[in-house]
Amino acid sequence: MIDLGRDFARLTQRLKEQKEVKIPLRGLETEEEIFVYGLITKALSYTGQIRLDGTIQLVICEFLRNAEKALLKRAFAEFFAKATDYDNQEFLRTFHQKLKDGLKPLRSILYRGKPTIEFVVQLQANGLTFVVKNQGLPSVREDELIHDGLRHAARATDLNELAAGELNQNDGEGYGLGVAYLALKAAGLEPWTYEIESGSTIFSINVPGTHITPEDLDRIDKTLFQEVQSLPAFPEHVRRMMEVCTSPESDMKQVAVEIGRDAGITSQIIRLANSGGFAGGRVADITEAVKIIGLSTIAGLLMKVGAYTILEARYGASEEMLAHPVRVAVYSRLLARKFKMAAVADQAYVAGLLHDIGKLVILHHMKRNGTQTAADRIGKRRDRRSQINMEEISCGADHALIGQILGEKWNFPPDLCKAIGCHHTPLAASAETRKLIFTVYLANAFADYEEGQTSFYFIEPDVLEHFNLTTQAAFEMLAGALNSQFLSG
Repeated sequence: MIDLGRDFARLTQRLKEQKEVKIPLRGLETEEEIFVYGLITKALSYTGQIRLDGTIQLVICEFLRNAEKALLKRAFAEFFAKATDYDNQEFLRTFHQKLKDGLKPLRSILYRGKPTIEFVVQLQANGLTFVVKNQGLPSVREDELIHDGLRHAARATDLNELAAGELNQNDGEGYGLGVAYLALKAAGLEPWTYEIESGSTIFSINVPGTHITPEDLDRIDKTLFQEVQSLPAFPEHVRRMMEVCTSPESDMKQVAVEIGRDAGITSQIIRLANSGGFAGGRVADITEAVKIIGLSTIAGLLMKVGAYTILEARYGASEEMLAHPVRVAVYSRLLARKFKMAAVADQAYVAGLLHDIGKLVILHHMKRNGTQTAADRIGKRRDRRSQINMEEISCGADHALIGQILGEKWNFPPDLCKAIGCHHTPLAASAETRKLIFTVYLANAFADYEEGQTSFYFIEPDVLEHFNLTTQAAFEMLAGALNSQFLSG
């Protein structure tokens, strides 16, 4: 039986010493898949290329999906269809219907057999190589589709062109390799390669050690950067409240008086004080609410009010954009307390509230440049990582980076800005911010899990080990407990 912490530590040590690690997989949604994504992050961090983590993980994810789908097709032919013509239209129709009905019966066949997919990562003097091998040869039509997809992606300059034309398919299926190609192009890397060798189908990518990349800000679409810079400063009354909260000369009564001048903010703070994480329904007075919540959390709530006042005035807001950050904030606070990190509980709550402030800006920009519809279509049925990479392809930045830039523009504390910027890339955290960023990352992952946007197998292994969530059962148990506490609050 796999021990997540022990076995992953062995793999990373082997990568350091032997410069190569091979991981066999029977299929996806297994513990081995956690090791794959974890090793990608480790290898990139060893070579100073951690900023490429999201891109490389997305590409390898698409390679693995492609490999598993080929295996599922063969399992379907042998155990359900009793057919061998994988290119027959009726066979393909019934196979895709079987996939829509559920993967479990087909995956159970793969899990009983020997591993036929192999992930390989190699540390070399001149960079990194990532490979996904799949035993077995593609059918004639499968081979044609792979080559057609490569040619189509090579011609596409953005997501709109990728989604158009001869590869136009339902629900985003079939776009994966094209998205991988565009993601590599957006990151300034060479495209993936495809070959058949010794009875195996092989996809690979190279990350040169000498790869020279522009600074993150230079990669951002110039009109997007101008949009961020054009956003106004914090509302004056909110800034004044924050100054009172953070002044060493202020007391609770002065803070309550200042906040009491704004009925909207007063009601938010009283409502928060009455939530399950604080008093639980007994507070009606702003002075008492200030005492219960504490000045640091109130200052954070004011940052959220100021940020969303500006963003909603320009872009509007959806229910999801308002609800998700609250869930992440509560989960962050609960996690910090459960795992005896009380020192970061208030910071984590605030970072949870603000972690997605860049999303409204990104969504507006993608709608304006015409890529939002294509991104939604291609990203449909894919996980959160793929959707984030759509932002990179469309804008040269994801919402986490834009959120960090906004935080810096509005003079948020440096640790808060870093937590916003790293809430999808926890291993980029410094030693000083590690507990805070790991907590917010995991809280966001749990919220995404509740919303069907991620799974245990995609979570960073170092974070799972940090919180002793080394089995899927432990992860799901904590997910259920957090959700129950959130709903009861």
